[in-house]
Amino acid sequence: MRVSPEDHGLAPSTRAGLDSTAAASNNAEPYLPTPRRYWATLCIAAGMIVTILDASMVIVMLPLIADTYSVEPSLAIWVMTAYQLTMTCLLLQAAAVSERFGHWKVFCAGLGLFAGASLFCAFSTSLPMLIAGRVLQGIGASAVHGIYMALTRLSYPRELFGRAAGVNASVVGLSMAAGPSVGALVLAVADWRDVFVVGAPVALAALAVGLAALPRFAQRIDMRLDLISGGILALAMVCFFQTLAQVREGTSLPLLGAGILAFVILFAILARRQSGLSYPMFPVDLLAIRTIAFSLAATVCAFAAQGLTLVSLPFHLRNITDLSPAMVGLMITPWPVGVAITAMVGGRLSDRYSPRVLCTLALALLLAGLIALYLMPENAAPGEIVWRMFVCGLGFGLFNTPNNRMVILNTPITRTTAGGALIATCRMTGQALGAALASIAFSHWQTGGGPAALGCAMVLAFTAMAFCALRQTS
Repeated sequence: MRVSPEDHGLAPSTRAGLDSTAAASNNAEPYLPTPRRYWATLCIAAGMIVTILDASMVIVMLPLIADTYSVEPSLAIWVMTAYQLTMTCLLLQAAAVSERFGHWKVFCAGLGLFAGASLFCAFSTSLPMLIAGRVLQGIGASAVHGIYMALTRLSYPRELFGRAAGVNASVVGLSMAAGPSVGALVLAVADWRDVFVVGAPVALAALAVGLAALPRFAQRIDMRLDLISGGILALAMVCFFQTLAQVREGTSLPLLGAGILAFVILFAILARRQSGLSYPMFPVDLLAIRTIAFSLAATVCAFAAQGLTLVSLPFHLRNITDLSPAMVGLMITPWPVGVAITAMVGGRLSDRYSPRVLCTLALALLLAGLIALYLMPENAAPGEIVWRMFVCGLGFGLFNTPNNRMVILNTPITRTTAGGALIATCRMTGQALGAALASIAFSHWQTGGGPAALGCAMVLAFTAMAFCALRQTS
């Protein structure tokens, strides 16, 4: 069913969503006509760019923020942590809210909140005020990251979804890579507060485009939001990510065990509370689908392998080469460049060939690159490092888009938002897990931390490859 702009005033029964039988049929899935779908893509991409850049640009600002407010660096780090933790803990809740009130409304509200919070941060007069602004930014960003995949699916016909997802993956990869450089460029000509000012007009421009172009489907006016479950979910995610943070800081084993136990208990309570619901906030219904569960497990393992490698490699290169810190940073760039290149290619290929085969081959390529990094000789020339990093990036980028496609297109269209939020949650969980594993490697093996971390990354990549090879295709 092709939906024109005039068809967006859907009847209440239609807004309640399509049943799973109709969603399985290509002809039953609504999508936007051209050129409106391209404007929707522009809005989604701009929202992703500004929220990801804001997360990564702040890294270069932390010393200046600490000096401005005369605080310890450990306190200034909360400017980064508050944003990332808030966004990650509210992804699934934002997805549920969007299913109740409409995807486009919540996405646009998130962009508006992000823009206002950016200005709030820019004019903050104390560190607590700045951290509060970052929490508000995180709430807005959770709406963007939790919903963008659903909006993409509702904008494109099923047979073109892979290439649209490839655009999103390229945007994510390039934004993550460019963040510190863009932040440094702004700081070269302006004050650190102006880094926040830059994001506001971009978010507002995306908001203006989104109000006119984003699809308006799948609103369920009869859905009841479970605020208690939302609070339990947020608390469980806080326990998990703070436990990983404590691993990096070397906290005692009893405290780590208490954090893990609290996380397990909270999730058990949440799963029991949500089981049997038609539209659970914590999507136990989607996790029961083997293809989705295996794809999400592969996401966690692959992103953990990437995070582990990118966090540990600067230390490893410092130990085995004479490269300057600036050159070490430059040596990492080929990875995100490779991701951006093959994410687009992988999206198009996944629309024509088996995503299971593509993902398995892509992770085999990533594994080959990691093995090459592990076997890299001491005092390796820059060229020897670059091609290894590029191979890893090619493999990771080729995996990511087809894998996301597997999750979204195996999700009933009425649960697309929950599927997209699960992908984002697993992505960030993998990144945090990778950073924690890198910390463990270097805390136990000073000079041998690099090889240990790369060895662990190889195991994670192989595990992800096994999940992809064993999952079903539908």
